Amino acid sequence: MRERLGTLPPLLVVHAPALARRLGLPAPGQPGPWLDLLELFAFVHPARPAVPTPRGLAMALGLDAEALETIEADLLPGLLASLLNDLRQRNTGDEAEQLAAFCLRMAQAGWPWAGTVAETLELQNRLTPRGTLPEDAMQPADALRVWRTLPKWEENAPRPPPASHAITPLEVRARLAHILGDGAESRAGQADFANVCINAFAPRSMPGDPTVLLAEAGTGTGKTLATSPPPASGPNAMTGRYGSAPIPATCNARSSRKPAASTPTAPHIGRRSCSARAARTICAC
Repeated sequence: MRERLGTLPPLLVVHAPALARRLGLPAPGQPGPWLDLLELFAFVHPARPAVPTPRGLAMALGLDAEALETIEADLLPGLLASLLNDLRQRNTGDEAEQLAAFCLRMAQAGWPWAGTVAETLELQNRLTPRGTLPEDAMQPADALRVWRTLPKWEENAPRPPPASHAITPLEVRARLAHILGDGAESRAGQADFANVCINAFAPRSMPGDPTVLLAEAGTGTGKTLATSPPPASGPNAMTGRYGSAPIPATCNARSSRKPAASTPTAPHIGRRSCSARAARTICAC
């Protein structure tokens, strides 16, 4: 049998390399001398899984259960007819153009199935007198670039979960000194008040239980200026993020007779004039 294979016409097989090993023959090269139905199945139904045996292809193609009980060799003509019928059904619309270009490219590479596939696709009616596809149609080289026909999609990373970042008293004092500037008067009450306020932003000890801070701004804390400047915008020195820094709100404040004050804002914002009057303030955060 092995001696006669070289004199016979191309054989109809399934999984030619496995069959060659069973017969004790060297693996066939590419293009192979046999008509491998597994290659035709991959052309007609790309990316569809199938067991590489005659019965495996029959199950993948949905053939009748009675046909699976026959001898495997008797399944081969039915598999070929089923694959060619599926190929005719796919030969419509934009897919027909891609199949024609792909078939022509495989014929250039010497694929044994190229003639049968070209006849099934009626490729002769699409070719120009020079034997090529029209210039406005998909060309054989473009048929291998399958990524061009894939739909486009974007993948975005999920947003990070919310988190709490504690602020140390040293960072608070450094931030306060930066906002006030080099020429500002050093007031211990301001620094102490700022250190106490960071407790209101500490992580919650229990879900749904907010941290409450009740603080009274004593004399020398800077209530007059604290309620007047606009929020300091720009990069936050402690968090590294851009945003607006909140200014303490005045609760139940009663105005005194202190004159209005003109207050410079942060250097990168400019100077703005705004008026404020001192008040004894109790802030609840």
